Amino acid sequence: MKAFRKNSESGMILIAVLWGVMLLSAIAFALAAASRAGVDQLQNRKESTQGYYLARGAVQRAAVMLATAPTPGNPPLIAQGQQSVEWDDGPNHVVVELEDEAGKIDVNQASEATLEGLLAALDVDLQTASVLGQSIENWRHPNLADDAYGADDSYYLSLPKPYHSPHTDFKSVDELLLVRGITEDHFYGRYVVHDDGQVERKLGLIDCLTVHSGGHSVNINYAPYPVLMALPDMTPTTANYIVSGRATKPFASVSEVTQEFPASLGAETLSYLTAQNGAWFSLIARSTSQSGVSARIRALVKVQGVQNGAVRIVSWDDNYVR
Repeated sequence: MKAFRKNSESGMILIAVLWGVMLLSAIAFALAAASRAGVDQLQNRKESTQGYYLARGAVQRAAVMLATAPTPGNPPLIAQGQQSVEWDDGPNHVVVELEDEAGKIDVNQASEATLEGLLAALDVDLQTASVLGQSIENWRHPNLADDAYGADDSYYLSLPKPYHSPHTDFKSVDELLLVRGITEDHFYGRYVVHDDGQVERKLGLIDCLTVHSGGHSVNINYAPYPVLMALPDMTPTTANYIVSGRATKPFASVSEVTQEFPASLGAETLSYLTAQNGAWFSLIARSTSQSGVSARIRALVKVQGVQNGAVRIVSWDDNYVR
């Protein structure tokens, strides 16, 4: 009986020891997993921080490249109409997208008809496009106080957070979000999923309008398709040719387009086109590590003269997502 009791006690002790070993193993495993997760998190944070500063440096490098005049016998660092530059910086790959603001429609210079045409090209129905065009016109110009779409301040003052429409030029494109009827989908664009599962981003006003070009002409090497279609008498055939043609080789002059489609571009349409770069550029820099961690920065720069290499960084967006 005593032997049985002793064996039972030994068995219980053994079971307790086994449970203890299992518990210690579980704790050790949890600590190892937590340690590994901490290391991974620290590594991701390190790569993210490194990528941010590489992207920031890439903006500055691309800005200088834009403002550097070509030397005799050497091509320019960034050619006319060039869409992007890229390079490897250590283990990271850096890409800087170039957007000439002159490839967009200046919201302060565009006629109401051009704005309506742009909205229609962005798949806004014609009636809504007309209303929104009128709202934008009323926002920037003090006219027709009895207009139904907010030329007076009655609509804006009736909002939960009331404000006045300034009846003057837009200071930034973002100001369009304050205009009656302009939704975030109109402004930022939207994503659509096709039947085959492909996801496509539809452009918005932010991609097509600017306050920096200061004129009515657009750079055909950078103008998005909806911008081209908003121009007087532009046809889908010619707009598609411009988009596909510049992807192969940027146009040196508008005459290269007219040689292909001489009957499609009248005098009025031609007056809206240029192939010369403007002074204002949006630079979107993206740095990606070998593990896929990336950082993206958008900056607005003004090239003040290629002869002296002067360039000014006007604004930064450290959390740019598109």
